[in-house]
Amino acid sequence: MQLLIFLFLPWLLFEAVPETGISDENELGNRIALSFVESKSFVPTDNQLTAAQSIGIDLLEISDPSEIGNHPAESFYFLLDGGVRYPTIHKLQSEKSDLAGELLEKYRNISNRYPGKIAAFSILRFPSDQSEGFLPIASSIADSIQQHINIPIFYQSAYPFISEIPEGFNFASSRILSGSEIPPIISQVTFFTPSDYDDISLITLQEILNETLAFEDSIVIIPAAWFFEITERQPDLDLIFSDYFEGHEVTFPLPAKPDPFPPLNWSIVLLFVIWGGFFIHYRYQPICLSVSLRYLFNHTFFVADVMLGRFRNISAGLILIGHHAMITGLFLFTAGQYALSDSGKEVLSAYFPGMIFSGFELLSLFVIGILFSLLLNLFSLSWIYILNKQIKNFSQVVNLYSWPLVLNLPVITLIVYLAALDVNHIWILGSSVVFLLVWFMSFNTAAIAGVRYLDKYRVLNVFLTIGLHFMFMSAIIVFVIFTPAVLEPLLFAVSIP
Repeated sequence: MQLLIFLFLPWLLFEAVPETGISDENELGNRIALSFVESKSFVPTDNQLTAAQSIGIDLLEISDPSEIGNHPAESFYFLLDGGVRYPTIHKLQSEKSDLAGELLEKYRNISNRYPGKIAAFSILRFPSDQSEGFLPIASSIADSIQQHINIPIFYQSAYPFISEIPEGFNFASSRILSGSEIPPIISQVTFFTPSDYDDISLITLQEILNETLAFEDSIVIIPAAWFFEITERQPDLDLIFSDYFEGHEVTFPLPAKPDPFPPLNWSIVLLFVIWGGFFIHYRYQPICLSVSLRYLFNHTFFVADVMLGRFRNISAGLILIGHHAMITGLFLFTAGQYALSDSGKEVLSAYFPGMIFSGFELLSLFVIGILFSLLLNLFSLSWIYILNKQIKNFSQVVNLYSWPLVLNLPVITLIVYLAALDVNHIWILGSSVVFLLVWFMSFNTAAIAGVRYLDKYRVLNVFLTIGLHFMFMSAIIVFVIFTPAVLEPLLFAVSIP
């Protein structure tokens, strides 16, 4: 359990250490490291780094020394981040040799530029370490790297508790989010993630620091940008951090709580916009409500009017299809808002960069929902229209297909409402299944309605429409389930805290 013995032993054995300013007396103990990995846009000033060093901070987590600007690197030691973020089991297995080679190359480049300054090397950052199969593949990668370097290696977990460290790793760093519950057994190396609220962040950090005092040696990694911001707002925190280095429990003075004004819920805003669009549609085309009721409660006569050409209004149906595209976008937006943490959003943008844009993940999901709905609905309309010779006008298939989609307006309203209340996910999942079934059945009911007016080849038409439609949707589900490159990132995104 002597973590920092492993951490600092390479300096004593392989480097000339006396000139670094680290004495035998302070090689062990409770330490704080400032991380520049999560806030690459932040570059500290010389005064900030000098102030950090003056209170006893001599460890920096970096992916490249340029992140600390032109400040002399001799003042600090580095926890080097290898840059392999959010790896899934499939990624580790398929890119094992490439990852090991890239990590070794990065280590050698930094080590040659700053000999003796790398205290430990993080080869994986927030991997899917709760997944079955992580331990053997991670151990294999660690072993291949350990053969070529003489410093401790570790990985940064995204979870607050690590049940087992893979062989080949000297240690692992857990992550605790601000406001979350401190695990019963805290890790000796802990990455602290602050929130937007200083009071909540300081309470969590205080608990972490005091818990780590139970160890003879430990490291608490704090995002550098937040650390310098909070110490500039509250200069007296420097003295409290100094007390921590001396082994004393800390008590942070808490700032005033911010006004309890809830953040803007964009799902609700979009829902109001969609309902507003529906009311505008009703205002200028009052038939939409009566036709919807007729479709639902007098379906046979509705189909007869459409197929016999007595109802030819295509604009209302096209507006409903466009309206449903907005609803689908809101569906994905709400699902992402409810099911994805900040890290989960980053997982999606990392694995699907051409579709999900970093920093705009929810907006990307909203746009994807709109485009996917429009393309799939256009494909479905064309499919039915081409295969049914009794449908002479495109407005007929539009009206047969579009009107049941209005049912998804109350469904999405329920989903947004349940998500805003943060109810049990089973209710939201059930409502989502209803949403998808309404969409799925809109094609099937339109195809069946058209088949009834065919004089021949009815069975063949049913197979080529409903049958192939079912097979097509089943093939998509099977593809996702049996394609680890797709399934694993999705599952990882919704599970990572």
